[in-house]
Amino acid sequence: MRGCDSMKNMKRSSKILLWLLFLMISCCTFPIYNFTKDFGKAIVATNLILNVLCYYELGKYEKLMLKDWKVSKVMLVNMGVILLGMVLRFFLEFGEVSNTYNFTGLNITIHITAAFVISIVSYLTFTPPTPNPPTLKSR
Repeated sequence: MRGCDSMKNMKRSSKILLWLLFLMISCCTFPIYNFTKDFGKAIVATNLILNVLCYYELGKYEKLMLKDWKVSKVMLVNMGVILLGMVLRFFLEFGEVSNTYNFTGLNITIHITAAFVISIVSYLTFTPPTPNPPTLKSR
């Protein structure tokens, strides 16, 4: 029975680690595209690519680790984590001038929508690999 409890604790800690990673990514990648400040094309392209890849991979990890959850529960938790990440980002940069051009209605709306859609589409479309059954080799 101890082995079963150990596996449950491992699964629980893996889920906590997943949500902390998701929270950190949603905090650090905001805004997905900045409509109020002009940056160079290379920085904008790099930021967009990294954002899409991060949220896509998070959706895949959710599918692997939360396969027994209902989609509605995953959607609700994703939205909460994205919003909490933005709140953390706001307080991280509180008092800095970057908050005035990062936290605009358009930047917030686009970021929430894009992050949510990318992670949920990834969650819904990703098919986890199945382990190959052992085969008998003939000589």
